[in-house]
Amino acid sequence: MTADPGTRAADPDPDEPVVLSACAARGLDAALCDWRDARIEWSGFHRILVRSPWNYAGHLDEFDEWIERVGADGRLVNSARVLGWNGDKRYVTDLVAAGCDVVPTAFAATREEARCAIAGVRSSRLVVKPTRSAGSVDTGLFDSGDDRALALAARIVDSGRHAMIQPAVPSVAQVGEKALVYFGGTGSDLGRSTPRFSHAFRKGPILAVGGGLIGDTYTENVTAEQATRTERAVAEKALATITATVGPLAYARVDLVDLNGRPAILEVELVEPAMYFSTAADGAVDRYLDAVLTYSDGSR
Repeated sequence: MTADPGTRAADPDPDEPVVLSACAARGLDAALCDWRDARIEWSGFHRILVRSPWNYAGHLDEFDEWIERVGADGRLVNSARVLGWNGDKRYVTDLVAAGCDVVPTAFAATREEARCAIAGVRSSRLVVKPTRSAGSVDTGLFDSGDDRALALAARIVDSGRHAMIQPAVPSVAQVGEKALVYFGGTGSDLGRSTPRFSHAFRKGPILAVGGGLIGDTYTENVTAEQATRTERAVAEKALATITATVGPLAYARVDLVDLNGRPAILEVELVEPAMYFSTAADGAVDRYLDAVLTYSDGSR
């Protein structure tokens, strides 16, 4: 499923041609659709995959309604319940409550809450962003004491959204983030079992200090990586928590950073994660399609 024409035109879905080619090789009839196209009869599809609807951040209520409506009969992958939970980054509170290793995060619904959260960051730099966004829109990296951090947070909360404030993790600016990709099991592994590890890759830093993007463009520099046993343990504890909380997952991406010498979760992507199959060993896209085709959220 694609976004509106022109949305993030400089950053197309890198997995789209790989997935379409794999579908064709299996004899599957796959179509790219705009989630906002009222002419589409969604009930005609066996599975509906959310892939690159990057304009949804500007149409939050509409997207939420679409998820509930299209996902009512279990065709949506991941499920409507999973997407609804993961679509707001306040989900991290559930992970923290379960004892998962997560980058410290504060949330703000008002200017005063934002001011207090920013003042409470014990780091030379901090990151401010909305709890609902895509493509690093309204996301900024600031030096401590930079008035632009509070200005961005104020703009977010004044628009009716929640802001999240995190200490900037030094390793992100140095080496970026490591993403671990997981796909749901098949056969006896279906149901509420947690998904299995597929591959990992590294995403280079994208935020420039002062509130902009490096090079003034959203560009993910990606390279293949290996995941350590410790990193997988951190990711899999989070995925077990999520599965127990909102149900089975067909796919998941867990973004990790090095926080004082240990892996910590920066984000869990269950809505529209790029999986960068080009960085994975042979068979990753087939594992993905196996998980999608056999996925069940329990509604049918």
